[in-house]
Order: sequence, then C-alpha cells, then structure tokens
Amino acid sequence: MNKYKTIVFAAITSVFLLATHGVFSQEKFKVLAARGSITASSGQKIRVGTKLKTSDKLTIGKGAYLSLAHINGRTFELKKDGQYKVSDLDATAVKKSKSASSKYASYIVDELTEVQEPVAVSENRRAYMRTTGAVERAVGDEVSVADSALKMVGAPDELFGLALVQKSDIANGSTSMIFMPRNARVLPGPLQFMWYKVKGAGLYTLEIRDRLNNVVVSKKIADTIFVTSNTELKLQAASLYYWTVTADNVPDKPSDETAVYVVDDAHAKDVSTIAADIRSDFEDGDQAVMHLVLASMYEEYGLTNSAHEEYQSAMKTSPNVWNYKTLYSEFLKRHGLPFAAYTALW
Repeated sequence: MNKYKTIVFAAITSVFLLATHGVFSQEKFKVLAARGSITASSGQKIRVGTKLKTSDKLTIGKGAYLSLAHINGRTFELKKDGQYKVSDLDATAVKKSKSASSKYASYIVDELTEVQEPVAVSENRRAYMRTTGAVERAVGDEVSVADSALKMVGAPDELFGLALVQKSDIANGSTSMIFMPRNARVLPGPLQFMWYKVKGAGLYTLEIRDRLNNVVVSKKIADTIFVTSNTELKLQAASLYYWTVTADNVPDKPSDETAVYVVDDAHAKDVSTIAADIRSDFEDGDQAVMHLVLASMYEEYGLTNSAHEEYQSAMKTSPNVWNYKTLYSEFLKRHGLPFAAYTALW
C-alpha cells in the first residue's frame, strides 16, 4: 500500500512539475523594438516580433534599447545595460493590466511588430542624396521633376518618388507650404503653426479666416514656427477656421488653405480623460510606446497637431529606433507630407 502511494505521489509530482515548467516557460512577451547589443539566454536572436518565455534571461549591452509587450498589453522599456529575468518582468506586468488604453495599445503593438526595414532602403537613400541637387536645378525648366527623378535613380518606391517631387516644390520657394496643422481639429490651449522655409523670405504673414472668409488673425512672423494659443488668437470653440502663410518675397503666392476646427469644451474634456487614463497606464512602463499610443488616440479624434507632438516626443524619448521612425513616417505620409515622411526615416 505504501509502495502504491509512493508511486502515485511520484506521478502526481511529475505531472505538477511538468505543468509548472510549462507555465513558467510559456511565451509572455513580444519584442516591439530593439537596438544595439541584446542577447537571450535561450540563444534566439532578438528581433522585432521575437517571443520571450518567462524562463529567458536577457543581457542588454551599453547603449542598447529594448521594448517589450506583455500578453496583457503592458509594455516595458529596457534602456539600462545589465541582465534582466523575463520572469521578473512578468511578475511586474501581472500586477496591473491595461484599461482605457487597451484599444490603442493593441493597435500600436500590432503595427510595431509588423514593421520591417526594407532591403533596398539604403540604396534609395544614396540615390536620394545623389539626385537632390539635380532635382533642385530642374525646377523651373520645362521638364517633369518626377520623370527626371525616375530616370536618374531607376524606379524608387512610391514614398521616395513623392518625396523627390515635394522636395523640389519646397526648394523652388515660389510658394509657401504648410507643415502643421493640416486640416485638423485642435484642442483649447497651446497651438503651434509650422511651415517650410521659403528661400529669400524675411517675413511670413500668417492669416486666419473664419468660415465667412473674414480675416480674424493676421500676423507677421520671422520664423517658420509660431507658438500661440486659441485664447490669444481669440478663436472660438466649436468654430471652423482656415489658415494660410505667405512669404514676403512671393506675396502673390500664398500656401494652400488648411482648415482648423477648435473643439468644444465637452469634447476636449472627453479626450483629456482618455489621455490621462493612457498616461496612468504607462506611469511605470514604456514611455516611448505611451507617446505612440497617445498619438494614435489623438489622430483617431482628428487632433493631428496633438498627434504630431506625441510622435515627436516618442522620437525624443527613444531616438534611432526604426519601428518608431516608420510609424511617424507613415503618419506624415497620411497627412500629405511625403518629403518629411521620407526624411523622418533617417
């Protein structure tokens, strides 16, 4: 009888140990972004999309960077060199799960893990550097800048081709070109207008008109950035405006007109609540991903200016991470800025 009990106990123990090992070794994290020297005890190569088990140990080299997403949606940013146990990160992750930000965080995680650096991108970069001067010289001639670019470099991808054309428009300087905000809703409070520099311009005139085409703001500005607020400009909530910028050396060629809608207090409060929840979810997590999640949320609400600021914050928090640059580039491309989108990748 005792022998039978011993056998049963041993069997139960074996099953328990196998089950425990299975739980302990299951995949809990996915790599969102990686830069520099990073190794795993399992020997697997750390790259975007790599799945890590709780039995893994990570070694982060000096100057390296690693961003991980837990299966519950939480993200971690590892910047300090040293060794990390995935089981410790897992224990921290299960203490708190995502709530308000889960929708946007899930989208960002999917986007980041799908990003891969194109094989030919370095070649396009060299081609771009070779042709920039030639494209600028072609401006004003009776030739197609796009066709000239294609002949010189072969067949660049869509973004590269669009970037070359817009670069020539900017270099031409015969008209102003708006950067931000571009047909956007804006929140009450700080407001930043940006546009490209026009060669030879000493001053720019920023003009804002209401929907009846009445000029409500007209300012002379020496820079290509104007930081202000809705209150200072006396822009009314729940109102639509249109703005243009004109360089003083080409006064008859203003920029294209771009719409700006100032959201009302109720909508601003709703967005502010969501943003606060997202920040709370990331208070001890990956700050770069937090900014990307905020950017995603702001863009969904049509708050392009706010989204752009969050993308810039993500770039500043974790510079030179290809995945983050790619998401930022796609954002700029979506909003009609192919030249900025292309150069954002470098």
